[in-house]
Amino acid sequence: MTYKLVSEIGPINGIFDSPDCIYDIRIIINFNNTSFLFPSNCVLRFSGGKLLNATTLIGQSTQIEAPAYQIFDNITFLEGTWDVAFGYAEWFGATGSSVSAYVDDYQGLQKAFDSPFDIKLLDKTYCTSNGLSINRCKSICGIGNVRSKIWAMSSASITNLVSINADSVELGHLELYGRPSNSSNAYTRSTSSRVTNIIANNQCTSKLHLFDIVASCCVDTAIKLTTFMSTFERVVASYCKVGFHINGAETASGTTTRITSCFAMYAWHLGYNIEYLNYSSLECCAADFCGYNFSNKNVELNNSYPYMFFGCDGISIISCGCEQCYNTMYMNCCRSFNICSFMDWNNNQVADRSLDINNRHHSKQFYIRNSRGILFDRCSITFPNIQEPSSKQCMSFESSMNIGFNYCYIRNPSLTDNVINISYCILTNSNITFNEGNT
Repeated sequence: MTYKLVSEIGPINGIFDSPDCIYDIRIIINFNNTSFLFPSNCVLRFSGGKLLNATTLIGQSTQIEAPAYQIFDNITFLEGTWDVAFGYAEWFGATGSSVSAYVDDYQGLQKAFDSPFDIKLLDKTYCTSNGLSINRCKSICGIGNVRSKIWAMSSASITNLVSINADSVELGHLELYGRPSNSSNAYTRSTSSRVTNIIANNQCTSKLHLFDIVASCCVDTAIKLTTFMSTFERVVASYCKVGFHINGAETASGTTTRITSCFAMYAWHLGYNIEYLNYSSLECCAADFCGYNFSNKNVELNNSYPYMFFGCDGISIISCGCEQCYNTMYMNCCRSFNICSFMDWNNNQVADRSLDINNRHHSKQFYIRNSRGILFDRCSITFPNIQEPSSKQCMSFESSMNIGFNYCYIRNPSLTDNVINISYCILTNSNITFNEGNT
């Protein structure tokens, strides 16, 4: 491969005139709002220079060697083939100048997201005045174990902070915030944001991979995705109305989605809202302070559940639980669930006593409707009030069949355990089998 130093201005075709060449770019090259096709198999090595004012730059197995500074300025499209492992948002003009500097990085971030490269975000805080869209298969991640931050600017009203509109998108090592107030009240921190959802999509997208993400402070839902064949790992959804709303598909149930080591916190309505999902699992997930400790009386605690499932089949819930939530689990039109080693530790009251009917204890702490083949295996449920209730019923089953219990217990306020039996359940057109350990 030959080498050429680009340090003097000249005709564009005279600068990039040979294939299989390393071009060491040290000046600003102005394409004067035209398109340009690079020679094949060349390397663009940026040493202080940049490319300016092009409608379309077309690569032919073109490589880029550049540190994290702006090398594309007013470039409308990058097309063709590019042999680039990853690019930086800084290549497109993003600065990550921090929240206090209040610099709008929307244009640079969006151009980076639209580029044909995977994108690495640095250990910075990027601010945006508009929602960002991912419209092609790509990976957008912080570098290593450092979470890069993207904040909505406080003046911006945004529907989705990040919209995923393509299959096979990977997001990781990110903190995404809807720019809340500094209120210590969890409900206010959610509703004061001007962002509706943090990560969402406008159409069904498959094979998504979200890992090591914090999605926080929005009016509605932190993670709102219609998807299947997707994986969520170490994702925290907090200070929102709904933590995770995962819908299997738009017209038919989706399959094979795994939610692992995720955390819904301070979701004032639902922690996990899972709909139309088949052959999938929740493993080592937690939901804390969902529908709990909110002083605003507009919050409907009786309809708040850390775990809600609708129209799902073949689901495993393994080593999951919730703490300090108003209710525990709601299920409707579901089949073939294995709920193993689930722990409910909800032993306190909500802050506003007028919202806390009968010390929060009620018969629909677990509410199962129109469902079949649900097995509770080695689960522990905590009476949520300080004193032993007059009625022990905390599980309601309506039109549900083949419900089973193995080695499941109720933890009393005195920290003693009782085996779950029929006295804890309300049955309406339903049947339950108490198997080994629950007879």
